[in-house]
Amino acid sequence: MQDDLRQPLKRKTIRDRLRALTPSKLQLASTVAVVVGASAMGWAYMQDAPFAGEPVITMKIHPLEKIVTASTPKKKPTEPVEPENTIPPEPDPVDLAADRAIIYGQKVAIIERPGMRTARPLRRAPVKAVSERGPFGLLPKKSRNGQTPFKVYSAKADHSLSRSSKPKIAVVISGMGINAKLTNQAIKELPGQITFAFAPYGRSIQPTINKARARGHEILLHLPMEPFGYPGVNPGPKTLLASAEVAENLKSLQWLMSRFSGYTGVTNYMGAKFTSDGGALLPVFSQIKNRGLVYFDDGSNDSSLTTSIAQAVNLSTRATDVVIDSDQTATSIQRALQRLEDTARRKGIAIGFGTGLSITIDTLESWSRTLSDRGIVLVPLSVAYRSGRS
Repeated sequence: MQDDLRQPLKRKTIRDRLRALTPSKLQLASTVAVVVGASAMGWAYMQDAPFAGEPVITMKIHPLEKIVTASTPKKKPTEPVEPENTIPPEPDPVDLAADRAIIYGQKVAIIERPGMRTARPLRRAPVKAVSERGPFGLLPKKSRNGQTPFKVYSAKADHSLSRSSKPKIAVVISGMGINAKLTNQAIKELPGQITFAFAPYGRSIQPTINKARARGHEILLHLPMEPFGYPGVNPGPKTLLASAEVAENLKSLQWLMSRFSGYTGVTNYMGAKFTSDGGALLPVFSQIKNRGLVYFDDGSNDSSLTTSIAQAVNLSTRATDVVIDSDQTATSIQRALQRLEDTARRKGIAIGFGTGLSITIDTLESWSRTLSDRGIVLVPLSVAYRSGRS
């Protein structure tokens, strides 16, 4: 090496320079790899593949199965929309003799709770003999042989009961048919001797009426009457108005009386203004009398003329002695029922009036269990009309 360093520098030949530029095997392999990679990238770029360069998995996807859970909303059956004030179809009237054979020819199994006195089932309504077709549906009427809807639809008179000297109590529960849950609760839990007043509104009222009658409950029809403050305070469609023409009120009365069949009489719903107007009451009470019904006053209007107007047209009427749930607490209702018992002992028969609220139903059901133990008999409202008490 020392000899090489001592030698003078000499100019490299072209051959030497070319030899210096010749790549090594490693460099050659690297160059080939780079060229191949670049070519592959260029080819891939020219292809029509949207997912080129990404991992792709191919698999078969089955249609999704609809899973129904508790939170899945249920489809409600669509109901036909009824135009306002249209008349629901009325059931066909049944023959009185055939219906009597059905009611009394079948065995009725009644399961009662301890202490609860059940009532005899009442015949299914409507009864052909005391029904007629009106402009809006079936109307009550007197039969050709003098039968009245009051007699036909009332509970059968118990002569031993009428001769009994025991104090008697009749109870009317109003507002039925408006709330289906409370109505069914009252029908199921209350003794059959308790009378129900049904509102003339709602759908499928007749089946509910017959369900109540099958358990012994007599039925009244609520007549909406004009209160003070109307129309701000509004009982409902077809309200009988003190200021209306007689023909208009009688037309409304026909509409209201066509809503269902099976009632023994009618009772006011509100009506402080209407029942204070003798001129408005007279033609309405005449129609009620002519159709063989009775009238019941809920006692809400101290200035009511219903008693005097009813006497003028010879319409049988009775009125409430004690409102049992003006204060809607169990304690207050129990006190009112005690006053009702005292009234019955003093008069011989007393009438209580309440609304179809859950607290009223529960308290009445409990009270009725022990009523006979205190020497008092629970009776249908019709007994008060047959007793001669006014």
